[in-house]
Amino acid sequence: MTLGAHNDMVQRWKRRRAYTDAGVRQIQTATNGDILHEEVERLISYLTTLSAPADIRHDVTLAAARSMYRLAYGRRPDTTVQTALRHMVDTLPDYTTTIGSLSWLDLFPAYRLLRRSVLAKFVAFNRFMAEFCRREKQRSLGQNKLVDHDSESGTSLAPALSLFEFFRRKLGRMSTEDRARYALNEDILYDGLEDIIRAGSESSSLVAQWFMLYIASFPRVQRRMRAELEDHQAPANGTGVAGARMETGVSGRLTVDDLRCLPYCSAAFAEACRFCSVNPFLKRQLTDDIDLDGVRLKRGTVLLFNSWAINNDRRNFADPEVFRPERFLMPDGSLNESKMSLVVPFGFGKRRCIGVETGRALCLLIAVSVVRRFDITLDSDRPPDLEPIFGIGLAPRPHRLRFSLRPK
Repeated sequence: MTLGAHNDMVQRWKRRRAYTDAGVRQIQTATNGDILHEEVERLISYLTTLSAPADIRHDVTLAAARSMYRLAYGRRPDTTVQTALRHMVDTLPDYTTTIGSLSWLDLFPAYRLLRRSVLAKFVAFNRFMAEFCRREKQRSLGQNKLVDHDSESGTSLAPALSLFEFFRRKLGRMSTEDRARYALNEDILYDGLEDIIRAGSESSSLVAQWFMLYIASFPRVQRRMRAELEDHQAPANGTGVAGARMETGVSGRLTVDDLRCLPYCSAAFAEACRFCSVNPFLKRQLTDDIDLDGVRLKRGTVLLFNSWAINNDRRNFADPEVFRPERFLMPDGSLNESKMSLVVPFGFGKRRCIGVETGRALCLLIAVSVVRRFDITLDSDRPPDLEPIFGIGLAPRPHRLRFSLRPK
């Protein structure tokens, strides 16, 4: 906690979260999703260079990390930052498996005395991330002005294109009283970008990794996704809205707007989230006394939600052990919104993941873009090992996929 990991709580945490939520939405609107489009295209370009089966888990995570970095600081990673992000991606398991679900260090704290090397890697990861974000903060401070309006005309400037700039403008407008009330200062706000890069990269990339593995493992689903993509391929005057043909944007690439035209692909994403239960446990603390099934629970009680059990509840999902995207579709082929709401891969309520919309869009955009360009197959004829590795989220085990480029 002294290294910047989850040390920001109560009122200041709520205020920073509110700023982050508003900032992410503003940036996505202002950039029209181009950050995601460019980073997914970059990943696709890399996959075209693969001539043999490959384990692309870290490459998917790097695409997510680059996206989160650009949201945080508003610039494309240069060579130095790219190297740092790659190091973060390679060492992220040292962080997630140490404090994640069912960690030995979590269940038996005394275990850290026996496994000092594991704890040392965890500490090293946090120190690296803290130092990286401090360097980027200083770099950003040297590039931006502390104003959000033109001092001569009084007119507002263009929307902030990074969370850093969004935070800076908010801090510049905050009164001394509010700063004291929320215990907010420059470091508290900017340190939150560390969580955005680390947590945003980890959570969204895990879902994308599982989704890719499932697409390769269940060819029927891949074929139907591709058929939907081909059926909705845009003419030049496509509208890009639900129920209409897609407009595939610059150089024929898929865009975030196109995803609304793809109900089966969206259903496959929901089924992937249900099937992998990437966050098997969700924890909440009661803010008031409640009665639950005849039991009085006091304020401050910590509740542990078993989201894996929810995702495999036969009352809502028949044959939950079967990967079946159709369960999220209505008879007319549209999405079953009530069934979709039962799956919460990024949490729920006020504590749900801040970047839920960004994460969902990134995962689905990666999957449909890859299906559109490649035939994805497993490297082995044997059934894939779909048992997870426990961490903050459930991660797929090492595996290799083959990407065969399809004719345009």
